[in-house]
Amino acid sequence: MQEVYQGRRVIWQSKANQLLTIGVCFLFVAVSIWLGAGYNSFAFWLGMLLLGGSAVVILYRMFSPDILLVDPNSEQGRAIRKELDNALLEQISVYEDGLLVRENPDLPARHFAWRNLTAAFGYKIDLYSSDEICLDLFWADAPRLILSESMPQWLAVLAELQKQVPTVPPGWYADISVPAFETKLTLLFEKDGLSLPEAEQLYYGSKG
Repeated sequence: MQEVYQGRRVIWQSKANQLLTIGVCFLFVAVSIWLGAGYNSFAFWLGMLLLGGSAVVILYRMFSPDILLVDPNSEQGRAIRKELDNALLEQISVYEDGLLVRENPDLPARHFAWRNLTAAFGYKIDLYSSDEICLDLFWADAPRLILSESMPQWLAVLAELQKQVPTVPPGWYADISVPAFETKLTLLFEKDGLSLPEAEQLYYGSKG
C-alpha cells in the first residue's frame, strides 16, 4: 500500500543506505569498464545498463520533490509512522448501524448504513510477492466501498459484517486465502439471493 505524507510518497529507506547503493553501483560500472575495455558482449553491456540504470533511479528517488525517503528507525521516521497510523485509524469507524469513512480530511465523512447493503464480495489480489484479501461492499444509496486487510479496522469490519449479515459464510476468509495468487471471487451476500454469476454480471458488468 502506497503511503503519502504531506503530498509526498513515502519510501521507508534511509538516504545513507541509498548513497551506499549508488556507490556500489558506480563502483561496479567503473570496474566493468576497466575490465571490459575492448570486450564487446551482451552480458557486459546488459550489466552496465542494469547497474547504471539502478543508480539513476535511486538518484531520482533521492532528489524528487514527490518522494520522501525516511529512515524508519530515526526520530523523524517514528513520528511520521505514528502520524500515518493515526490517520489510517481515523479513515474508517465501525458502528452498529454502519460505517463512517473519511477518505479526504478536507471533505465530510461518508456514512454507509448496513440496512442499505445490497451485496458483498470477497476476493484476493495478487501483489506479486504476496496476496491481499479484499472486500467489496455495494450499497443502494452509495458507491461501492472497497476495503482490504491492510486497513487497521479490517477485523472490526468483518466482525460487524458477520453480525449484521448472519448469512455470510463464516469460513469465507480462509477459503479465499488458498491457493495463493488466485482471485477466488466469492459472493458473501446478495439481497435478492442472486447466484455468483448473476451477481457478478449485475454489480461488475462482466462474468470475468
